[in-house]
Amino acid sequence: MSYAMNVDKILQSFSETLESLSLTGFIYTDNEQNISLELSYHCPFLTNLCISGSMVILNLDNLLNKYESLKQLKFCGGQLVTTSNTTTEDSKQQQKQHGLQILTLGVCSIAAEIFNYLSFRCRGMKHMTLNILWVQGFMCGENGCILLDMAHTFLKTLHIGQVRYGASNREYFAEHDIGLTLLSQLNSASLSDKTNEREEKIDPKYPIVARHSIDWLYTYGTFGNIGEYGQKTIKLSKKEADTALEYYQNFQSNTISSTLKEGSSYDEDTPEIGWKYELYKGHAEFIFGNVESIPVVCTPSDGVY
Repeated sequence: MSYAMNVDKILQSFSETLESLSLTGFIYTDNEQNISLELSYHCPFLTNLCISGSMVILNLDNLLNKYESLKQLKFCGGQLVTTSNTTTEDSKQQQKQHGLQILTLGVCSIAAEIFNYLSFRCRGMKHMTLNILWVQGFMCGENGCILLDMAHTFLKTLHIGQVRYGASNREYFAEHDIGLTLLSQLNSASLSDKTNEREEKIDPKYPIVARHSIDWLYTYGTFGNIGEYGQKTIKLSKKEADTALEYYQNFQSNTISSTLKEGSSYDEDTPEIGWKYELYKGHAEFIFGNVESIPVVCTPSDGVY
């Protein structure tokens, strides 16, 4: 069991010289109240931070403000939050740009709008890993989409897997969660001209411009030989991706008329085709400025936590 004062004592002792800090294997609590972990001491030389525990609520903008030199952040085991006004357009304009380059999120929950805040403030991010993640967001009724806008982000590598979505705030997966993810990037966005593209292509009033699909992913539940529940993520084939795209182009009418809707069932021996029966739930779309490489779809053994 760990408390806020424990972290502050560590930082107080080494804040002026600390370059790397790893806090792992702990349960964060404060008299059983849900409070966020806000770091009190400024660490001017901290470049590498790992926070991996349980029941941790981490205040992201507090962290970025305190650790201006941070290049690599790994957070697992709780909820990533911001203060209430940091995701609005006016507040984002006032935030100082941060030099974070590598981000790893695992076994945690996050609100959809925080991705836009991260993309806007940490424009130099190059590598991102998202695994065993639950995202809270609201689906558009017209196209069945939960939007995750990272149009300011130009990644060299993206590792992603076991990401699910829903409207309520929790840290675990449920039957009615959305398991389909569309990865997209802006058209004509290359790393060589990314500076010009950011300024010319992104209008604050209409931040999402023409884009094209990279991959469709599907996360679904699995059961082992001894009944252990797990999650697996696969990429849809081109034919399957075309089917999903066509469905969401006419989402409102399809949710009424389609036979592949709630109440349908499929063979438990082939859960990887379950995406056909979950189209009615909707999907999430990550929109990046550019992604150079998606090496593999993550599995829990990929070292996220």
